[in-house]
Amino acid sequence: MEIWQNTFRDKLYRLALRLLNSSDDAADVAQDVWLKLWQRKEEIPKLKSAEAFAFTMTRNLCLDVLKSARLKNERLDQKHENSLKSTTTDPLERNEQSQMIHQAINNLAEQQRTVIHLRDVEGYELSEIAETLNISENNAKVILCRARQNVREAILNFERHEQEAYSGFTR
Repeated sequence: MEIWQNTFRDKLYRLALRLLNSSDDAADVAQDVWLKLWQRKEEIPKLKSAEAFAFTMTRNLCLDVLKSARLKNERLDQKHENSLKSTTTDPLERNEQSQMIHQAINNLAEQQRTVIHLRDVEGYELSEIAETLNISENNAKVILCRARQNVREAILNFERHEQEAYSGFTR
C-alpha cells in the first residue's frame, strides 16, 4: 500500500509541523496518526481517499494538541523567539525572504495555514483539500486566495518597514 511509504509519513509530519510550529509535537502527532493508521490497516483499502483520511486525522489531532494550555504557552514563547530571530540580519537575501514567507504563513489562521500548506507545499488539488477539510471546493479556493493575499500583504508590509527604516538612516 502506498500510504505506508516514508514519503507519505513525511507529509503527515510536515502538515503537523506547519500547524503546531513545534517539531517535537509534530513528530508525536505524526507518530500517533501512523499508529492509528496501522491499527486500521484493513479498513484503508476501502476508503475513497486514504491520504485525505490521514490528513484529516493529522489535522484533528493537531487541533486537539493546540487546545491544550501547555502548548498554547509554548507557542507564545516560540513565537517570541521567532520574532527575535527574524530581526537578525542574514547576508543571504533569499534566506531572509524564505523566513519572511514562513513567518507570514505561521501567522495565518489555522485553516488558511492548512490550505496553503496542502496546496503550495504538498501540491494537492483543491478538490483533495476540500475533501480533507470537509469543505466545498469553492470554499477551499476562497481560503487559499485569502491566505495568499495575507502572506503577500505581510511581506509587502515588512518590505515597507525596512525601506522606511533604511531611508531614516540615509537622511
